This record gives sequence, C-alpha cells and structure tokens, in this order.
Amino acid sequence: KTRPAKEQYQIVMEDVVATRRAVVRVVPGSVYPGPYPGGHVLLFGTPETVGRTYFNEVCQAMRFLSLSPRRFYLESFANGVITYSIFFPSTKEDEVQRLGRTIMYSTHLQTRGVIYSSVMEAQISHEVGLYLSAAVKFVYAFFPKEQYAPEYTSVHKVLEKDPSSQRKLEALYKLCMRDLLSTERIFDLLHRHLELAVAFFEDFKGIAMGTTPPGFNTQLEAAIDKSCLDQQDRQILKMFLTFNESILLTNFFKAETPGAFAFRLNPAVVLKGRPPSLYPDVPFGIYLVSGRNFLGFHVRFRDVARGGVRLVLSRDEVAHERNLATLFDECYNLAFTQQMKNKDIPEGGAKGVILPDPTFEGATRTAAAGTAASQRSCFTRYLNALLDCMLPEQCGIYAGHMAGRKEILYFGPDENSANFMDLGAELGKIRGYPYWKALTTGKSVKLGGVPHDAYGMTTASVHTYVTELLRELGEDEASITKFQTGGPDGDLGSNEILVSRDRTIAIVDGSGVLYDPAGLHREELRRLAKRRAMVKDFTRSFLKPDGFLVRIEETNVVLPDGSKWRTGAELRDSFHLTKYAVADLFVPCGGRPNSVTTENVKHLFDASGKPKFRMVVEGANLFLSDGARAALEAAGVHVFKD
Repeated sequence: KTRPAKEQYQIVMEDVVATRRAVVRVVPGSVYPGPYPGGHVLLFGTPETVGRTYFNEVCQAMRFLSLSPRRFYLESFANGVITYSIFFPSTKEDEVQRLGRTIMYSTHLQTRGVIYSSVMEAQISHEVGLYLSAAVKFVYAFFPKEQYAPEYTSVHKVLEKDPSSQRKLEALYKLCMRDLLSTERIFDLLHRHLELAVAFFEDFKGIAMGTTPPGFNTQLEAAIDKSCLDQQDRQILKMFLTFNESILLTNFFKAETPGAFAFRLNPAVVLKGRPPSLYPDVPFGIYLVSGRNFLGFHVRFRDVARGGVRLVLSRDEVAHERNLATLFDECYNLAFTQQMKNKDIPEGGAKGVILPDPTFEGATRTAAAGTAASQRSCFTRYLNALLDCMLPEQCGIYAGHMAGRKEILYFGPDENSANFMDLGAELGKIRGYPYWKALTTGKSVKLGGVPHDAYGMTTASVHTYVTELLRELGEDEASITKFQTGGPDGDLGSNEILVSRDRTIAIVDGSGVLYDPAGLHREELRRLAKRRAMVKDFTRSFLKPDGFLVRIEETNVVLPDGSKWRTGAELRDSFHLTKYAVADLFVPCGGRPNSVTTENVKHLFDASGKPKFRMVVEGANLFLSDGARAALEAAGVHVFKD
C-alpha cells in the first residue's frame, strides 16, 4: 500500500476504535497517487464483523444508486476491523456522499427477516427499511391489546373496591394479551402491503422534516380500510399512522447517520384512550430509541426530571421475548414510581431502559465480563441519540413541532449502567452540551459528582429503614437473620453488606445463589463487597455443612432437601420463593420488577400460613407488586416500599 493509502486507513481505524461503530469517509481521489486522480474515494470501516462482512450490503447499495466503482478493496485487520476503499474517478461528490449514507443505513439493518430481504431485493429503500424497523417496535409496544378484551375494563371497574382482585385481573390480562401480537406478524403484514409501508414512510418524512404538521393521515387510513379485510390487520397498520402523528422530534434525518434513532413522542397521542389502570398518569415526554441490536425507552413526568437508566439483560431468547413485551410498561412504572419519590423536590421522576437483542454479544445475564464493551456500546448509542434531540440546531434536526421548548434530560445509574455515568457526562462534554456536568448523577468526584457506590447514598436511606424499624421493635440488628437479593457486585448490594451487622443467610445475584442457614461468613462477604465481586467468587470452604453455592451455569442441580432444578439460572430466578427463603428480614437490593406478585406471594408463607419474613425493606424498584405488598401487610409483615 502507498503511504497516502495507509494514512487514510489509519484515520478510519482511529475513528472506528474511538466510536466502536461503523464510519464512512469521502475523500478526493487526488489524495491517492495513480492513473485516476479525479473523482472521490469512499472509505468504510466497521468493528461489527462477527458473521458479517457487509460485502453484500455494500454491493446492493451501489446497485440501488446505480454506481459502479473503478477499484474496490476490502482489508481486514488484526483487531477485527474491516475496511473498504471504493474508488469513483468520475462520480460527483454528492452521489458518493449519498452512497456513504446508504451504506451506513445498511449497518443498522438486521440481517434476517422480511425488511432486510425487501431492502436487498430493492423493493424498498434503506431509509424505508429502517423506518419500518423502528415503527414496528412502536406498534408492538403500544398496540391497545385491551380492546380485544373489552370485558377486562368493565370487570376492572366492578372490582375497584377490591384492589387485591384487581391486581390478579391485571396479571391475568397481561398474560393473555402477551400472545395476541408478535413482531413477526407485524413484519409479515407490512411485507404483504409494501406500497402502504412506503406511503407510511413518506408521511413520517413530511412530519419529521417539518413540511407537514403532526396529524393522523386520514387518506392513508382510507387506503388501509380498502386494502385490508381483517379488522385487526387494519388496526395494526393504523398504528403506523399513530406513530407518525406522535412524532415531535427525531434524529432520523440527521446529516451524519446516527448510531441509533431517537423519536420524541407526544404522550397524549401515544396513550390516548388507554385505561388508567395501566397508565394512571400521562407523562410529560416519551422517547423511543431504536438501535440495530437494542430497543430503548425514556419516560419523564415533568419537563425537568431525573432517574436512572437501566440495562435490561435477558438470560435467553425466551426471557428476552418476555422483557420485550413489557419493556415500555417497565419504563413507565419505574418513572411513575420515581415521580412519587420526587414529589417533594423540584425535579420530577424519569427512567430509561435499554434492552439489547439476545443475539448481541453482552445482552445476556450469563455473558462473560468481556462483553461489557457491548453493553457500553448500547448505552453510548442510546445516549448519543437522545443528545441529538437535545442539540437539534447543532445536528441539523427540525425542532419546529416542539414550539420552542428545549429538551433537557438528566440520567442516573441503575442496573448494569452504574459504570457508565462518567462516560455519559464526558459524551455530553464532547458533544458540546452546555449542561454536561449535570447530565448524569453518580459520576466520579473528578467530574463534580457524588458516586452512589462510594458514598452508599441509596444504601444509607434503605438501611435507615431497617435500623429505625428495629429500634421501634426493640431488637438488636446483630440478632436477626437476613435474606438478600442483589449481590456484592452491585451498588446497593455491596454497601448493604458493608454497613449491616445482621446474620445474612442467603444472597442471590446475577451469578447464582449463596446460602448458609448458620450465617454466611461475614468477612468473606466484606471481601467480595470491597472488590465488587459476585457471589460465584465466594470461597466455598467458608460454608457450613448445610450451606451451598450454586452458579447459574450449573445444570441438573440437586439441593440438600432433594429438590431438583434444571439449571442454576432457574434456581436463581425462583430462590426467593423456595423453602430456603426464611429469615427475620428480607432486603431486595436487586431483581426484576414484580418478582413477587399476587399470584406467587403465597410462597412467602409457610404451610401454616405464617409469613416467612417478619420485615421487608425494598431497595430494588418494584420488586413487590402492590397486591403482594398488601397481602404481606395484611398478615402483619412490616413492609417498607422502595
């Protein structure tokens, strides 16, 4: 390679390594010596090469735009990055720039399904394909499934004086509605109506770029009615019009192709007609963030609001489908809970969630530690997409539908994101966001923050409930037993271990289950907490004869009582409901929302009907459902809600 060629490779390589995403550069042909000094050269580099070289996508992009290169080079490097150098000695710069944008669009497409095949067969453009991929996520999240069970609303109203029965009805409704709609059905429906799909995109484009005010397109509604005989098919397709109508701001048409697409939605449009039993209050703002290998939401209940960003990791594809079906509801409920917490301070409540695809490295709870880079990539693209909408003038984004209102978002640490708070603030600084120092909480002191883990902020408040409750009951903390979810690797879990004086009999975290009825070795727990290590690293020699450590990767697990479990992961997810979960105090420092519901709360009682815990102090958000909490309180359990 010539020296100029190596210099261009170096520039692309540095950009790819710095951003951990695909990049495109267009340079004059005169940069390269040779017989064709004119025209332009397109350089494309990407780090995401596992099972994919983008050769087909690059060739299809050139076919789609009717461009033919004079020379074409593909290079692979030792760090896994691949680059393309494509020479167009007589092509205009704007045409090459358009090719670069189209190739970047290709990097956002999943390599499976009807949308990808439709793009590769030139039935629809790359832009249309990406719009449809994001809009399908909207339809799946917000489709009003309850309309297909009208009896639900009426029965729910009848039970308004019986909250416990209402909670059971809501759980049954969610279980029944989960299978009513699938993303596969939506994609297949679009494939059968590609002409309508393209029209949906044009409607979206007009609204997003400001040539059309947000509104429900009645002409397209009539076209849907004419094209579809099935009533549910018609309603599914009309949800694309609702998506378009709700758009207030998006980075979709940003000049530089973003790493993920953010859509600021109008909550009044999105949640119009939805039952208050599901959504008791209308948020101030909703964002949907669509990446090639993740889906995210952000919900806030006031113009100025703050809350954590949660990375939701799934154990397997089944768990991912379950998380996907309830992702917006999880984000809404967490933000609503934060709003209730923040009622006495100026900032309202907010929450963000990010769900990586199960095929994406680092998306699962069983993923190796090295895949933290993949989780970091999801967080970075999520935050950058939102920053695009917070900096519309800088990014060339149309913001006229916002009526002059600036979008000011704040973020904090939550599950699997605590280590990214410095990164968030630094991204804001790099992007030129004027309030970057306030963008994230829980960051390091050097950036003007107060690290939650170092100062135990959440733990201090949660543990104060414990100590004050014990003081009121006249009990000594050292004399009680405790069951804890959320381990020594987490912010809340590690500090709970370090500040408490109880006899902890069990800890459950992402790596497995640690149990000892005689009490877990306190100094060994403190060692793990100080290292922020998981329970899988507990030294087994410290366990008494009846104690055990089960890691999630273990199979065919048999416990001392003879009970059998297919995997350690299965045991971990249900251990708080087993016969071993008996203690004076239960402190959930981690775990999925609604881990205890009206349906399974019976497992927190023994055969005689006596509660297995005398006290429950929630540290994890929404660990207990309202119905489960009420059942425990009715039985005399002291319950402190998170």
